[in-house]
Amino acid sequence: MTKAQKIVQEAKKYNHSTDLLKDVYGIDSKTKYDAVVLAPSWTAKKIYKNDEVKETLLVKHSTFSSYEVEVNGKKLAWIQTGMGAGNMVDTALCLADSVVEKVIFVGAVGAIQSEILIGELATPAVSLSYGGAVGYLQDKLADGCAVKKIVPENMAFVDKVLEAADQQGVAIKKRKVFCTDSIVCEYVHLPEIKETGAELIEMETAGFYECINAMEKKGIALLCVSDNSAADIALVMRDEEFTKRYKTAREVNIPRLIDIICEL
Repeated sequence: MTKAQKIVQEAKKYNHSTDLLKDVYGIDSKTKYDAVVLAPSWTAKKIYKNDEVKETLLVKHSTFSSYEVEVNGKKLAWIQTGMGAGNMVDTALCLADSVVEKVIFVGAVGAIQSEILIGELATPAVSLSYGGAVGYLQDKLADGCAVKKIVPENMAFVDKVLEAADQQGVAIKKRKVFCTDSIVCEYVHLPEIKETGAELIEMETAGFYECINAMEKKGIALLCVSDNSAADIALVMRDEEFTKRYKTAREVNIPRLIDIICEL
């Protein structure tokens, strides 16, 4: 029994559930899929703009939703988790008993090094977890946030994906990622955050990889650079040319990467 299964076993007991994934998201743990995709906000139709997608809604909730997706000959379970590490951890752990071996995270990421381009695709070499939103209201992050360095234990699988992507002409780089629990507060702490050596900043990949490690599954995070605070390219008021670059990467290259991963 994996660490994740032990955690979920207690959750099932107290919630009178035999299959937490099915009871919460409508996805039977015994159903085989080519992969499960976890996305804070994107649906399959948000990124598969150039492909015919059959998307069947399984569960619609005010804060999350789940789908069965058929695209390019692949069958996927797709869960919109909601933003933040807490939502990601709770969702990912529900996969502990699933027969599906491959789990893919897809989402946007901000750059904090000026040379990183909008639309670049990246995956974490390491995710720095500075967890606890209240800690971001302190003068220094170190005064209020628990700090942990999360390294994917299935790096051999990640490297295999990157090699296959390179062979098919899809560029994706390993980057050091800082995981924040407050988007609004991160900006006042940017000098501290840059001192960690982080190149990118987002909210969920530390939680994602901690769960992947605990479940002993094959997992990879696919991140698309949407903004760059170091180069003064804003997330909210991004100009048309940068928006076009971002959407091209999201709608062309991320679907190609999902297909590559499913075929490995």
